[in-house]
Amino acid sequence: MTYKDLNVYQRAHRVAIDLHLFLNQSAVESIHADQADSLKACARGILAHIAEHFHQRSTKAKRFFLYQAIESCRRLLMDIEFLSDLHLIPQEQSQHFLAEYDICLRQLFKFHRSFTDPKGAEPEGSVASKALTASAA
Repeated sequence: MTYKDLNVYQRAHRVAIDLHLFLNQSAVESIHADQADSLKACARGILAHIAEHFHQRSTKAKRFFLYQAIESCRRLLMDIEFLSDLHLIPQEQSQHFLAEYDICLRQLFKFHRSFTDPKGAEPEGSVASKALTASAA
């Protein structure tokens, strides 16, 4: 099994390609090059961190790279929402990207949790469980 077999990687890869193609269209001239580059970098960062996770031996390093993938996904969601609020991304496109990356974020949380607790669940009342509950709401 490799990182390419993971559902979260496959979904993130598919939506990253969609995002890149969308941003490269001439119809999206309202988004500045630096904003588009930032979105593309975050999308690639998610993929890179998932891949790097698989090349690590220690559980601590694996958790670290999954956490980095989660943070890249959060940043991407925030940036897409911000550009949508500025009407720089059409509503239909932004909703598509937000929905797909939200699913990726939830999958990454579950995957990260499996390395935090052998049973796959955070201890109740922990900082991580509160963050997960807040993010899921």
